[in-house]
Amino acid sequence: MTHTKKNTQKYDWLKKTLQVLLFVGLGVFFVWISVRGLSEENWIHIKESIAGVNTAWGWTFLGFSFICCIVAHYLRGTRSILLMESMNYSVRKSMSFYAVMVCYLANIVFPRLGEVLRCTFLQRYEKVPFQKALGTIVSERALDMIIWLFLLVIAILLNTSVLMELTLTDDGTTLKQFIEAKTTGLLTNYLFYLFIGLFIITIVVIYMTRNRWNKIAFFNKIKKFVMGIWQGLISIKDLKRPL
Repeated sequence: MTHTKKNTQKYDWLKKTLQVLLFVGLGVFFVWISVRGLSEENWIHIKESIAGVNTAWGWTFLGFSFICCIVAHYLRGTRSILLMESMNYSVRKSMSFYAVMVCYLANIVFPRLGEVLRCTFLQRYEKVPFQKALGTIVSERALDMIIWLFLLVIAILLNTSVLMELTLTDDGTTLKQFIEAKTTGLLTNYLFYLFIGLFIITIVVIYMTRNRWNKIAFFNKIKKFVMGIWQGLISIKDLKRPL
């Protein structure tokens, strides 16, 4: 019995070691992929930047920025925990933080792949269904976008006269003229109204024939997946600690 327990502990230790080595290896691989295409000129600029940091103040500010970066990622991981708690999934802070770091690391090489790996990571280690984790990430991005648009509107309102006279092209076209031309072109384009019409008709047809679709296993799986994303997306309304 004792011998079996020792073998189990040894196996668990070996498994954890291999997992750590795997993630470290993936990290090194992603970093290598991201820098392998740099030219000699790029490397010269990097060396010059490092040389410029090599002062007491330089290292102080570099260390401070590094700490701020880690704290920001940690808070993002904590925010995702709040969303998943509203769906009754308990996620460890450490695992949520690791998932965020895996996301950013993967996005360095393949943009948007990180979100997929983040959901896969949470499903593997915290048993959060992939589609629900994806829904919470979409909800996070939507909230970020709303805040960003809010700040953008404030910036535009405070600088409207300056921005509208901003020249965009060599022929002197201003931002105001560009917006007016694009808006007019969209409203007078029949394809725009055709697309809206087809979209509405498609939604109506799917809704009216929903009972037939429910009898097909393949579409039931798609429905379940989409509903999981929707549950994650609206999880923000059920936050236990919204502030």
